[in-house]
Amino acid sequence: MNRKTSFCTFLLLISIIFSLLFVSCTGEKTKRLYLDNFWQWCVGAEDGSVPLSIITGEGLKKLAIDQEKNLEDIFEDKKGYVWLRADFSIPEHLKYQDLGLFVGSIRLASQVYVNGKTIGTSGTFPPKEFSSGTAVNGYVIPYGLLNQTDKNTVILKIWTNSVGSISSRVFVTNAQDVMISAEWENFFVSKLNLSFSAAMVLIAVFYLFMYLTRKQSKEHLMFALVNFFSAFYLLPFYISEVPWLNANVFSYLWFSKIFSGIIAHITVYFATSFMREFLHQKESKLVFYIRLIILFIPCVMIMLAKNYGEYTILLPISFIFVALQIGFGIYTVLKSLLNKDTDVFAILIGFSPVCLMVIVDFIVHIIFKNTTQPYFTIMGWQGSIIAFLLILSVRYSRIYKQYEYLNGKLEAEVEQRTLDLMVTNKILNKEKEMSQRDMNMAVHIQKNFYPDLNQQFFGWDIAAYFQPQSGVSGDLFDFYENGDFIEGVSIFDVSGHGIPAGLVTMLSKNIIRREYQRGISQKRPLSKIMEEINTSIINGKGNIENYLTGLVIKLGKSYQVDRCKCQIVNAGHPHPLMYSVSKHEVIELYSRDKKSVGMIGIAGIAVDFPSFDFTMNNQDVLVLFTDGVNEYKNQFDEDYGKERLAEVLKNTGTSSAKKILLEILKDIKSFAQDVPQQDDITILVLKRNKEADYIPEL
Repeated sequence: MNRKTSFCTFLLLISIIFSLLFVSCTGEKTKRLYLDNFWQWCVGAEDGSVPLSIITGEGLKKLAIDQEKNLEDIFEDKKGYVWLRADFSIPEHLKYQDLGLFVGSIRLASQVYVNGKTIGTSGTFPPKEFSSGTAVNGYVIPYGLLNQTDKNTVILKIWTNSVGSISSRVFVTNAQDVMISAEWENFFVSKLNLSFSAAMVLIAVFYLFMYLTRKQSKEHLMFALVNFFSAFYLLPFYISEVPWLNANVFSYLWFSKIFSGIIAHITVYFATSFMREFLHQKESKLVFYIRLIILFIPCVMIMLAKNYGEYTILLPISFIFVALQIGFGIYTVLKSLLNKDTDVFAILIGFSPVCLMVIVDFIVHIIFKNTTQPYFTIMGWQGSIIAFLLILSVRYSRIYKQYEYLNGKLEAEVEQRTLDLMVTNKILNKEKEMSQRDMNMAVHIQKNFYPDLNQQFFGWDIAAYFQPQSGVSGDLFDFYENGDFIEGVSIFDVSGHGIPAGLVTMLSKNIIRREYQRGISQKRPLSKIMEEINTSIINGKGNIENYLTGLVIKLGKSYQVDRCKCQIVNAGHPHPLMYSVSKHEVIELYSRDKKSVGMIGIAGIAVDFPSFDFTMNNQDVLVLFTDGVNEYKNQFDEDYGKERLAEVLKNTGTSSAKKILLEILKDIKSFAQDVPQQDDITILVLKRNKEADYIPEL
């Protein structure tokens, strides 16, 4: 909010306030008979019965004008019935007219008599005392009730309880003037406060909605709470407009405790909280708890008041804590001033109406002791509410303009970015097409490196399954043949996925085949052959980080039908499974000395690749696989596992290699359900002395 707008808002509010003050303080009619100097009084009985002296007019005391505002001071305990009597004659200019009696606001309860007849009441007398609040009373006097040529008597029966006053000058004049005066004052004292309260509730609902749509703006929440509790704080000023609110609902003591006491403290608390949120000042936990304690203590004090007398004593004491809350507000303002926060001027302007009216009330009621004028602080608070409503509206308007500007700028940027993305997408699509062509070529080239899956060898029934996750594969396998005879088999798994893993796969396959054949021809131990494979792969792949796990098996002579002696060396690969026909069990093949040893292709790490022997009899089955099988996960994130694979092998071990492989793949599919493949899968099934078939896909 800029300074020009703030200054204009300030002038507008001051103009409105002083206009209301002028209207409320003017308009006195000249044809009125004021009864100020006619009042005599006496104390009534506790049961409220009419004292004899008030009827006869004997033994009454003259009532001073300043006593009208503090009738409770007549009693030592500030509680009791006060009876007032005024005798008057109708002046010539008012004779033979319809007259009325303007009484104004009388607290707590009153009853009005003219010439012995009741013409009106306000509030409720004990035992269920209740006040009509600030309601202004004006009564029409029946024409036949007045003596036009003789004396007339007005009697007021007033109940006081620590509070007792006649807020206005009582006068007699024509009935129209009385009713207009009563309605006019009721408008400013009661109906205007009711209208303000209704408006505050609507404002509270609106800003609560604003907060719920954007919870970062906590000043909206605080302003909503300030308005909500302010509306209830004004309830005593328009209680006459709520006819159902009386002693049958709750006592006037509790009514005063809640609405004139506790809610006043809550309103001030949220007002100072609003200041902090408006100025975007964070509140430490210590300050937060201190402010809550300052709020809690006076509320408890007020609640503990046993009667109205104690309440009227404790209430002004409790407002010491209001001063402390205001102190926090002043600290907040000073801190913002030191930080040169321009929003603090909006706060100062917003609270200026209530501050100004506090000063006016102090001058009028304390310095000049003018008891005929009402207190204007409430009007000042209403002015502050209007001020902050305007201030928040201006702030919201400014934010909305910034939003529109940024939104327009964003739309332009989005449009430009969209054009840029379209160009980028075209480039990416071309690159994607090129990459896909390269990938297809890589897949085609890689397939040529794998042995024929339909390949068969004398003395063996072989079934193979090979399925990459996508594109090129990191799995590799190979058969080492000598004519129609098979001398060995290997299976390896390269870490990672994609083209890098595929390149390492093709590089490694050639190295493994070369080193195996050279090692066999030179009759080297199988463990030594694996060491040479490791060294050659490390040197061959250079800085490529991918490593391998794998195993190599040397098969015995195929013409040894009954028994085939084999040798295996494993480099961190899943152990193969062998089904023994004679024992009808599945054996996991691994070295009894070391279950797992180092991997292939990791430079700078000393590894050991021990080999061990095993025997395959006729009809025994050997299953080799990569970790894409045993680590296949289902929808519950469970692994397929070696145990499940071994169970399938045990149940199908007497079948052909093709049948065994089909059952394994079927079981994997049943386990996985609709979960897609997460890794490359390779399965080799080797069975003694059977024909082989190739299973193309899962």
